Amino acid sequence: MPKHERNDVMSKYSGYMDKVAKFDLSTGKLETYPWSDKNKELYIGGKMMAAKILYDNLSGKEEAFSEENMIVITTGPLTGTGAPSSARFDVAAISPETGAVEFCNCGGNFGYYLKKAGYDALILTGKCSEHSWLDIYNDSFVLHNADMEGIWGQRVVEAQAAVREILDRDYGCRVKCGIVTIGTAGEELRPYADIFSQERATGKGGIGAVFGWKNLKAIAVAGNHRPTVKNQEKLTAWNKKWIDATRSHALTAKQLPKLGVTEMRADAGELNTLSQGCLSCPIKCGFADVKACGEVDAEREQFGLLGGDVLAKDLDKMLVKMDASDKLKTEFAFMMQNVLESISATGQCTFTGLTALPAESSIEGAVGKCMNKLAPFISFINKHPGIMFFPLSAFYHDREMKYAVGMKMNLGKYMRCGERGYTLEKYMKALFCDGELCQCLADEGNKEALEKLLKAYYAIRSWSKEGVPTEATLKKLGIKKGSN
Repeated sequence: MPKHERNDVMSKYSGYMDKVAKFDLSTGKLETYPWSDKNKELYIGGKMMAAKILYDNLSGKEEAFSEENMIVITTGPLTGTGAPSSARFDVAAISPETGAVEFCNCGGNFGYYLKKAGYDALILTGKCSEHSWLDIYNDSFVLHNADMEGIWGQRVVEAQAAVREILDRDYGCRVKCGIVTIGTAGEELRPYADIFSQERATGKGGIGAVFGWKNLKAIAVAGNHRPTVKNQEKLTAWNKKWIDATRSHALTAKQLPKLGVTEMRADAGELNTLSQGCLSCPIKCGFADVKACGEVDAEREQFGLLGGDVLAKDLDKMLVKMDASDKLKTEFAFMMQNVLESISATGQCTFTGLTALPAESSIEGAVGKCMNKLAPFISFINKHPGIMFFPLSAFYHDREMKYAVGMKMNLGKYMRCGERGYTLEKYMKALFCDGELCQCLADEGNKEALEKLLKAYYAIRSWSKEGVPTEATLKKLGIKKGSN
């Protein structure tokens, strides 16, 4: 039973647990992975944190089904602080579906309980010698035989229930914990297999198959730690104000809770679904299938995002809507993508960013109005995000980070951090696929329109014409190997 010797490092930031666990499934060795205050400032957390960890440890020659492939599960500094919609977590690994690094964001409660166990992130290497599941309680890491306990071979819902029953039995009480599991698709190494936290799914990349190859059926985390916050009184008041705004905004109070992702489905009105949200979320946009027996099954989102179901059958029509010649739209997409990237890194759902948009009845309408107002400044802001140093009344995220974490953030810093993180994620993908992922899409539909769109987008990001971040871009953004 490996245990952590907790050598707590004094940090100037709250919100973080100041510990990253690295566990070798082959040997059972547990060690602390370094993560400095400078890394927090540059990458915040979430998938940006995962990208930095993989950047420092992978060469581009590793394969998805190998002991060298690292599964990195990360949280954000706002996870567990009471911030609205802050229970998201990220999972990253080399994907068996693409052969490149894949980054997945997931709901459920696993991220919250990972921090309760005392960790900002969990890194898994190696491979279990037998079908196993991992039990983490504070500093204790224990691998259990998943065959002897009847968990291997079960579907997701049944496996989660079985793990919970074992924990309750072993600890002699109802254990409050977070669980991630794979189903039979992951066990069979299907390249599209997901992992699940409650009914929420990672949704892409086939990382469930990586779990399966490593003989890892599930991970359960629990503990009695909790993150500290910088100013509880101001944070509580700010959260109330933000939640009130979320519950009165047209997008987050009406459109998403009523329709969720299923609004894009042709058969949305015929689904037997239950509207529910992740832990700490006032929006509640998730929709899960309800069986005839009343049991809640997997979330509907991963089915709603399939091409045919969102009526995205014609790439030519999609590209006409994008309007590849419209530089303003490309610039706005660049800005929003960077901001949302940073929001996600804090542990929050990106939908919390919608409260910063005009309260229109549709996302398209809100974005259109916002673009009209910012049109003269968008390109300049993208090139010089530092000018956005002042707080914006509609952008709640900067003061959330100030009151919870003690980190001075503003819209400009969100933009720059997001640009850094997204660039590093793209670099890691390109390291394994040499730009082929972008090229394969260009073989379909309106190739000329797509190439124009990509050319404009890559130019704004200062990437190569193949869509690969250059060494000069990495240097400009302060991305470098090793500890910062």
